[in-house]
Amino acid sequence: VLIDLDHFRRVNEGYGLPIGDNILKDATQRINHCVKASDLLARLGGDRFALVLPEVIETETIDQIMARLQKALAKPFVIEDTALQMHTSLGITLCPRDGCEIPRLLRNAELALDRVKASGGNNRLYYDPSLAEAAEFRRQMENDLRQAIRQNEFELFLQPIIDLEQNLTTGAEALIRWRHPKQGLVQPDTFIPLAEETGLIEDIGLWALETACRQLAEWQRAGHDRYLSLNVSGRQIPSGLPPTRVADAVARHGVEPGHLALEITEGVLLADTVKALSWLNALRERGFRIYLDDFGTGYSSLSYLKR
Repeated sequence: VLIDLDHFRRVNEGYGLPIGDNILKDATQRINHCVKASDLLARLGGDRFALVLPEVIETETIDQIMARLQKALAKPFVIEDTALQMHTSLGITLCPRDGCEIPRLLRNAELALDRVKASGGNNRLYYDPSLAEAAEFRRQMENDLRQAIRQNEFELFLQPIIDLEQNLTTGAEALIRWRHPKQGLVQPDTFIPLAEETGLIEDIGLWALETACRQLAEWQRAGHDRYLSLNVSGRQIPSGLPPTRVADAVARHGVEPGHLALEITEGVLLADTVKALSWLNALRERGFRIYLDDFGTGYSSLSYLKR
């Protein structure tokens, strides 16, 4: 079993390392109280523990022990008159069903734990072969994505925006697609989350910016007064797509800033309001349009919309 305290980093950042160390010591004692002396408990590093239960063979018994563990770790940690509530994620693998080699078992438990944490944490999951298949697919997709950046395999599809009163195309929204050499056209919901996780979204975002500016310059030369809107990931804000970089791109292509619109989702504002608003203000001051995308599908905060 791999045990992970959810969002433990926030404790270290908010209360300091000594408080975090005290919580880890307390957590160790709580885990020990839930298992037998014959069981093996080890701290692998940070807030992650490994637990070996050599004499437990019934799934029902395992579930009882895991429930007891989570209940014990869910009780508030009282540190210097401050009560901190923690949640726990567990990844479980069985020997010999899932294998007997230690590295393989650790990997299995880690895959199960990663799936739990990706789903929001505060849960437990048994290893399943499909997790390994998904991890291999993800690894291959990441390699292909890096190759795609080098080989320029992306395209911007343009969804027209029509002024119905004038019966005129006034602009378009740029939608990225990946022309995979084997899989064909890959939709963004397949590769954008992976690009965000790996940090590749910054390179992809800069490519999209340059491509959008080239399209705007082409329209300008043809005498078309159109604008283009570009979706921006929260991972690009603020350092992945600095306002100075955006301003430099339109200047190099001879495009008016008002012809480029940047779309962000409400979730970007909620993630870090101060940084997001500072980034938005810097772009707005340079003459770029700002759109709030997908409003009404999530938090729908009118106060954020007003700001």
